[in-house]
Amino acid sequence: MIQKLIVSKSSKRIYQECLKVLYFDEFQQRRLLLSKACDGTFKWIWTNDRFVEWYDGGSKMLWIHWKPASAKSTMMKFIRQGLIHRPHPAGEKYIVVDFFYSVRGNTVEQEHIWMLRSILWQILAQCPYLWPDAVLQLFTLESRSKASDEPEKIANWFSSWLSDENLQWLLQSVSQCDSTRSAITIYVLVDAMDESELLNRRRIAMSLLELTTHQPKISDRPIIFKVLVASRPTLQPTLSVTKASG
Repeated sequence: MIQKLIVSKSSKRIYQECLKVLYFDEFQQRRLLLSKACDGTFKWIWTNDRFVEWYDGGSKMLWIHWKPASAKSTMMKFIRQGLIHRPHPAGEKYIVVDFFYSVRGNTVEQEHIWMLRSILWQILAQCPYLWPDAVLQLFTLESRSKASDEPEKIANWFSSWLSDENLQWLLQSVSQCDSTRSAITIYVLVDAMDESELLNRRRIAMSLLELTTHQPKISDRPIIFKVLVASRPTLQPTLSVTKASG
């Protein structure tokens, strides 16, 4: 019990410093620049069969692909707001996290590492209990230091550790966490995937899909990932949704 308490305190220290490193000011920059949808414009999405199946079911990934200049990003912003404010069953815990790629912006809005950092920071800032204790072991092994060391040493190690591959591993570790206090649904919205950097784009898309295929060990306290991706039809989607008629 004493050893477990020490590990918990050490992991918390690692968590606090790593969370600071993950954060960056521009994580919601593109979304904030988007105009609000006109009243009634996208209400049809809530009755679209494929969207309803994604929304009502368990862990799933849905890929929306529309032609250029069809207001996909505005719709994704609309969906985000709807997911946040729509009524949920009493006691049901959920969070909505997002990242909007943009070819108009700087590298922060195009490179996958920033998307991964953004998604991870949003999840872990709201759900600290999903922080994997395995990161403590990594820090101890790779830096040959202890978590009792000064915060600067932890931050420097984590900054040098950050990469697309390592952040994908961290995100998968979160999805497989078996220490959740209660069931939680995590909505992950990624807009304009076609405007992201081409390097490793397919691998990143598969990594997002894998979030929906891993189930935690404790089946009565599941982590449900609902991933929604939007892009032009130049990319090959896993699933798609088209505007309902009428």
